[in-house]
Amino acid sequence: MNRLIVVIFLVIPSLALAGDFACFDAGNTVTNRVVSKVKSQGKAYSIRADCVRITREQYSTITNRYKVVAGEVVTMSNADNTLLDDIIADQAASTEATRIDLFDSTIATAKINDATLTKVDNKIDNISSLADAKVFLKKLARYLLND
Repeated sequence: MNRLIVVIFLVIPSLALAGDFACFDAGNTVTNRVVSKVKSQGKAYSIRADCVRITREQYSTITNRYKVVAGEVVTMSNADNTLLDDIIADQAASTEATRIDLFDSTIATAKINDATLTKVDNKIDNISSLADAKVFLKKLARYLLND
């Protein structure tokens, strides 16, 4: 009899947790925005506190523009959508600013900045033939390519 009770407790939670779930981020700026979906495909799923059960139809339609309110998945309001758009734009701007800063830093420390314009002008002015021009271009290319 004791073994039967243990088996029932082990099987029942697994059956109760089979299904599809939408998981949300309670700490996100848009509170409870859906951030992921889990399709259990008939397997038992260890449900977390930040997930709610959804239907198969909801699984195919839910995007990150939905949120969980009182245990139900609902479409985000216009204010929440605007806030999310602003967050996405801020993240993109921050990423672009980081990329530009890295580029500026790379340019500032590049070897090409060591060459003065007068040295370059003198080299160009001293070219008197096609052979000299070829030598200059080869040296310039090697310098730029760090060969």
